[in-house]
Amino acid sequence: MDSCITNTILREVRYFQTITKREGMVLTIAGRDAMIVGSKKATITLPMGTQIHIEEALLYPDSTRTLLSYSDIRENEIHVETYEENKEEFLLLQLSSLPSGLY
Repeated sequence: MDSCITNTILREVRYFQTITKREGMVLTIAGRDAMIVGSKKATITLPMGTQIHIEEALLYPDSTRTLLSYSDIRENEIHVETYEENKEEFLLLQLSSLPSGLY
């Protein structure tokens, strides 16, 4: 997950339900442009089975990692928290139980 990205960036075409071929450049945090080769709807299934549906993900096969934007995570009514235990940081995903986003 990345709080600084505007769009989710995926490295593999298998996450996409549909894809539109497109060429475009995006500026990365490293300060260089990256070549996007497609975009469209995608679904990612997390290890415990939670699915994240993304309306407009970008396909960038040369990316070093998959990046999920916080806005796409929140649109799926998932709340993200981190906590530290024994000097290790853990990520906690919590599903909202109410449409308002309150628990």
